[in-house]
Amino acid sequence: MTDTVALDPEVQLPGVFARAIGIITSPKAMYEKIVQKPRVVGILALTALVMGGSQSAFMATERGQQAMVDMQMQQSEKFNKMFGREPSQEETDATYARLQKMAPIAKYTVFLNFFIGLPIGLLIGSAIFWAVFNAALGGTASFRQVMTVLAHSSVISSLTFIFGMIMAFARGSISTSPANLGLLLPMLPEGSFFANFLGVIDIFSIWGTIVTSIGLGVLYKRNSRNIAITLFSIWFVIVAGYAYFVSR
Repeated sequence: MTDTVALDPEVQLPGVFARAIGIITSPKAMYEKIVQKPRVVGILALTALVMGGSQSAFMATERGQQAMVDMQMQQSEKFNKMFGREPSQEETDATYARLQKMAPIAKYTVFLNFFIGLPIGLLIGSAIFWAVFNAALGGTASFRQVMTVLAHSSVISSLTFIFGMIMAFARGSISTSPANLGLLLPMLPEGSFFANFLGVIDIFSIWGTIVTSIGLGVLYKRNSRNIAITLFSIWFVIVAGYAYFVSR
């Protein structure tokens, strides 16, 4: 049986900005308040605004639009190589022309995508954690409490986009993982297993996983370290599978 923190309507919940800062500076103390009086919409809107706004700011420039087109062409090339497909020059030119045509509206679409995709991702992630901790481990937390934990953990994810925007303006290019561990070992052969493995693991993702583990530990009164070890183990197995597949 897993104990769960009970709701306490008398708890004084800080404002949205104070909660965001608290998750960064003192996550355990902040989660002890948040899980007793769960709130989702405000913090989710803030993180979506930060994520979408940072991306949209770069896409509003010609440099950003060209960087997006270049990144999409590189991803298309990698995808074709992965499946052994060699498109003709006419197909490549048509793809490039289509991406160039769509680039000017990217500043709007990337902004809106976060207000659509982030809530969907939150619902899916919350359903998984709620099922594991409640159905499998006997916890009694409400679905809203689990959503609150994950929604506030997304504050760390929003820092990735701020950092990514800064790097994009500085370098004139877009990276899907601007703070990945692969940057620490540039001597690794491109396309190798370890290069692909470390290229997916991002410093902010590690931070976010730790913060999520703290929140779930507070909510379910379990050891946050054990939760983190489990999450990292699952994550690394998935990443290793992906790196193996891509390197092959």
